[in-house]
Amino acid sequence: MKTEEAIEKLKAEYPNGVELRYVDYRDCIDDSKTQNEIVKTGWADSVEDWYDDWESIQYIIKEVFTEDERVEIAQDDELDQAIKDWMYENDTSDVMKWLLRNTWNVLMFYDLWYEDDGDSFDLDERVKWISEQLQMKWERALADIRRLCIDAYDWWELCILFDWDLADFYWEKSEKYINFKDCTLWIINRWNWSWNYQETNIDLTLPFDRKRIWVDDAYSYSVWEIFGMSRIDDENWFLTDDKKYTYIDFEPIEWDSPADKERKRQEYFDDEKKKGICHFGDEKFSRHTTVYVNDYPCWNKCTKCWRFFID
Repeated sequence: MKTEEAIEKLKAEYPNGVELRYVDYRDCIDDSKTQNEIVKTGWADSVEDWYDDWESIQYIIKEVFTEDERVEIAQDDELDQAIKDWMYENDTSDVMKWLLRNTWNVLMFYDLWYEDDGDSFDLDERVKWISEQLQMKWERALADIRRLCIDAYDWWELCILFDWDLADFYWEKSEKYINFKDCTLWIINRWNWSWNYQETNIDLTLPFDRKRIWVDDAYSYSVWEIFGMSRIDDENWFLTDDKKYTYIDFEPIEWDSPADKERKRQEYFDDEKKKGICHFGDEKFSRHTTVYVNDYPCWNKCTKCWRFFID
């Protein structure tokens, strides 16, 4: 059988192309690091590796060709490769799109690129700095920011939490802005498990900058782990090509944000864990080999680095 004849038979049977990969309705993208990769880049190469096309190719060959023709294909490497090449070129399956369709909305945060060690500013300076950055200068806004900051202590970061359909971050986006209506500001210390938030009547338009947007639990303790929240029910955010509200035009920042720094720190500890090494400075319980000490105060002790966790 000639290659042209085999290709014509495939075209006649599958005029609209073939689907070489199948995604079950129960399959989704639930790994936070993969989700964060999609948010940052619009793609995740690792997702494509989840699905094999070998069975689909064999099924199509069985459906299109007779038994004698299948034997001939198996014995002719060039013919076999030509048939596979046609299938690959006409493969209409979109694994990423189908997985995103099955994936629940994901809790994210917009990093406002403000970090405070708890000692650098007094309360008035904090309120002034944040209000100037977010152009919140009227009396009620200042009162909201003061209420937000007054309970802050130790190191914390300022952000806006929201949950969103991960499919909106798939591939390239033409929209330039993300709009928040009646936005809620959050300050979160993910390692000392402290938080505070303040609802405002402020409407903000911010740059749609993937570098500033993170999946909540991609690199440290999530807000669900800190205080049990996994979703935000309000839907007061949307993408546009124009500025709907007060626009905050952040200047480009050359250095890493607090989230970037922490992500790199956590990746280092993860790599060390794979080598069987742990560090006293690593605050994450799961990366330590611990034994429970049933004595006052009850605590867990790492047998390698002697880090302890009070029960």
